[in-house]
Amino acid sequence: MAVRHRSAYRRYLFFRRLRTGLTVLCGLAGLVLCYLMYRNLVQNGLPLHLTEFVPLLGVLLLSVAGPWLLVSLFVRKPSEL
Repeated sequence: MAVRHRSAYRRYLFFRRLRTGLTVLCGLAGLVLCYLMYRNLVQNGLPLHLTEFVPLLGVLLLSVAGPWLLVSLFVRKPSEL
């Protein structure tokens, strides 16, 4: 019984660390992507109103929330197994 509990706890820690790592990496990639999209808007000479920033915020939100939500499906506390 104790071995099973330890294995479940290791699995829980692995997926929790994976979720955090992927969220950080994808969040940084989202920041870079938003910066490149912003630079493209500036180079094209578009007036920067709030409507141009909505897609940038959407990309940033999806880049952080996507990995968190996907990996969270596999994160189960040992007491929930």
